[in-house]
Amino acid sequence: MIRAIALTALLLLAACGEKKAEPAKQPDAAPLPLTKAKAMRSVAYVCEKDMPVTAIYGTDAEGKADVALIVKDMDLRLTEATSDKPKSDSGQRFTSTQGLEAGNGVIWVTDGETALLQRAPLDKLDDPTAASTVRSCKLKSEPSPAPKTGG
Repeated sequence: MIRAIALTALLLLAACGEKKAEPAKQPDAAPLPLTKAKAMRSVAYVCEKDMPVTAIYGTDAEGKADVALIVKDMDLRLTEATSDKPKSDSGQRFTSTQGLEAGNGVIWVTDGETALLQRAPLDKLDDPTAASTVRSCKLKSEPSPAPKTGG
């Protein structure tokens, strides 16, 4: 019996002295490729019938201008339209085949403090004359700060 206890004690001591195996080192992960995607500014608009739209302007992975629109709980990604027709100096036109309804793409046209949310058939997104306006929008004005009281 004493031998069994002594043997058990020796085994326990031997187990305590063992070094735990170190986990195998994972190979260093390859660095992610650089991307030109960048969000530059977020703008809040109020459209007709008090419909809020948030526009997040930036660039896509290739560095081209794009905008993410949040409309009616939908996240729409649009890229700057390329057209043979000259664009106005003050505005931009963005399009996407993803639309608010089946068969139509969405168009976002900005001009200063106003914007138009438009739709057009998918095969005519590049034709500005084919677009119909869904809502006119304007920059959301922030409430004026409360006047300071003297003191």
